[in-house]
Amino acid sequence: MCCAAALAFGVSSAAAVTYESKTKAAWIGAAFLCFTLLCAFCSGVLNSRGGEKKIFRLFRAALLCAFFVCGAGDFALYAARYRSAAASGEYYVTARVEEAREYNTSVYLILNDVSFDYRAADGKLCMYVYQTNVPQGINAGSSVAFDAEITANTQWKETREGEEKTRAYEWRRDIKYEATSCKNLRVTGEKRNLFENIRHRLKQTLDFAMDKDASALCMAILTGETAEINGELLDNFRYGGVAHIFAVSGLHVGALFAFVTAIFKKGRLAALPSAVKWAVSAAVILFYGGICGFSAGVIRATVMCLVFYADKLLGVKGDSLQSMGKAAIIVLLLSPVSLFDAGFLLSFAAVAGILMLSPSFRRFFIDLLPKNRTERHGGGRDVSLGQSKARVAAEKCLSYVSVTLAATLATAPVLSVCFGYVSGVSLLLNMLIVPPVAAAFPLCLAVAFFSLIFAPLSQAAMYVPSALFSAVSTVFYAFDFSRFALEIPFSVTGVFGYYAALFSLSEKLNFRYAFRVGVFAAGFAAFALSFFL
Repeated sequence: MCCAAALAFGVSSAAAVTYESKTKAAWIGAAFLCFTLLCAFCSGVLNSRGGEKKIFRLFRAALLCAFFVCGAGDFALYAARYRSAAASGEYYVTARVEEAREYNTSVYLILNDVSFDYRAADGKLCMYVYQTNVPQGINAGSSVAFDAEITANTQWKETREGEEKTRAYEWRRDIKYEATSCKNLRVTGEKRNLFENIRHRLKQTLDFAMDKDASALCMAILTGETAEINGELLDNFRYGGVAHIFAVSGLHVGALFAFVTAIFKKGRLAALPSAVKWAVSAAVILFYGGICGFSAGVIRATVMCLVFYADKLLGVKGDSLQSMGKAAIIVLLLSPVSLFDAGFLLSFAAVAGILMLSPSFRRFFIDLLPKNRTERHGGGRDVSLGQSKARVAAEKCLSYVSVTLAATLATAPVLSVCFGYVSGVSLLLNMLIVPPVAAAFPLCLAVAFFSLIFAPLSQAAMYVPSALFSAVSTVFYAFDFSRFALEIPFSVTGVFGYYAALFSLSEKLNFRYAFRVGVFAAGFAAFALSFFL
């Protein structure tokens, strides 16, 4: 985890030096220096173990510095490659549709395999087209041709809705060009790959077997494609704090991964070599990731699951935080701009919160329950009578509440900074919605693929999912969750203070009690004062 954090510091520093200000870069450098001293040289002060040899501490500090330099260099190389776009002017464009997203009066298209005047372009192109000018049958995989004014846009920041924001999303997806004044847009053919063809046929099957809203929700949960969901309905899911069920990431990949690995614990499959188990699990998850278009969330979750499973199969001693750190390093090395993407921050904040905070919350809540009954035996010994079924059920419920609370608290600053609000009902709705979604997802995916193969039986096979998704859409149409949106203006000081206070509660950090209390007090004070300064 420390190496992943050092890599993130390096990426942030390079971005600040290149596109922000040297003052901000200096603050990031100072924060990294403090972080390095804390990790490498202060173990004896922070915990009860101490006693490390000086050479080990120096090695740890050098390793963190190496990752910092690696992160800075990785971002610099990525930025240089991205900014290589040069085309600008009026061109005849041929391309293939990667994504088509409908809005009220327009369609947003992301195009790949782009050529300008029959010369291949390095990067993707995006454009808005009025719905009246969009030809019938245009969707992912369609080959198109048109004339348009092309502009290369490789800026790091741009002003949107009166606020200056980074273009991390465009950088991550390699979108370098924008088209305006589009004329004569037409479909010239279909060039879908295997995954796009499966996704297209799956959408057709769901549209045939379910009503419009249920089909859109099912498609979004299974593949992350939210283009067909009614805008008002999707906004209400966001205000309720549960729109993450449509962003295929840890929830979906984790549920599928758990389903696949559970199979290997049964019967003869349990005797298979570890390498075979890992390879089959990887193949299943990667195949599913291909159907979802290898979105950033899928890649993050896949890397995290496979790293964790590899550690487990190899018998590597470590914990989930180390696996998460390895996954973060891999993702940032492949795409350093992911650090500035809301999806990346939400994914890792949620996982870090669950791993670091949920055990502490669970212990606190369970300590509030009545103690186990005991009876006195001969010799004055108290013997426990065991846990009642009610207590066992209560502990399971409290464990889930702890997980949900940890994820909600850990992601609150990210949601506030990225989207401007935090849902006041997200904790309640996540406890009600996420467990059934996670449990039913593998079965729903299996039924959907059965329907895809045996199309005449699709309506019967999808009857129960259709009824459930229709009920969910009815509930979210009926209630306006925007009333529970809370605007909490987190400043940089507030964010650091909030996380310092929050994670000082973790049992994972082997801090001395006095230091833990001091960090919590200082962090809470910084968070509270940030609203008045």
